[in-house]
Amino acid sequence: MKVAIVGASGAVGQELLKVLEQRNFPADELLLFGSERSAGRVYPFRGKQIGVRNPYSTRPFQHVLEPLFVYLQIAQRQYENPDFQGYYNVGPDDCDCVTTGQLVTMFCELWGEGAAWENQAENGPHEANFLKLDCSKIKHVFGWQPRWHIREALDKTVEWSKAYLKGQELRAVTDRQIREY
Repeated sequence: MKVAIVGASGAVGQELLKVLEQRNFPADELLLFGSERSAGRVYPFRGKQIGVRNPYSTRPFQHVLEPLFVYLQIAQRQYENPDFQGYYNVGPDDCDCVTTGQLVTMFCELWGEGAAWENQAENGPHEANFLKLDCSKIKHVFGWQPRWHIREALDKTVEWSKAYLKGQELRAVTDRQIREY
């Protein structure tokens, strides 16, 4: 299982690393993301030194409510009319396609508390430089457009994650975010 920690060099990220190690979490691969300010630092995990990799690649990111909401709409339309059967990609708009470094920088800014990431791109494995979903079909057929752009999607993700870490009532947080969406 692959596990990624955004803000790995910050206090929360360091605590997550400790908990994963203490509980012997079954992570085959651990991906750490931090800020440029902590470039060159590595972190021990299960006796190994782990660096954060490739902040230069572009990966699609969206809040989980984007695909959930539209896939429910698609299922309803397909149920009502078989002409809508088929496959649909749901992903961010072009304006929200950012590098992993930009994504993690935004995440760290929103998280606060000194959250940071480090660039360990030099010795990382080969990765595709640019990944993006072609969402033209869903936009054409259903007129769909993302509701939350990257900054708002990250803000909501941070909000939910902090509520989780503080032991808050997640159903209330989730219900409120659904209403806001």
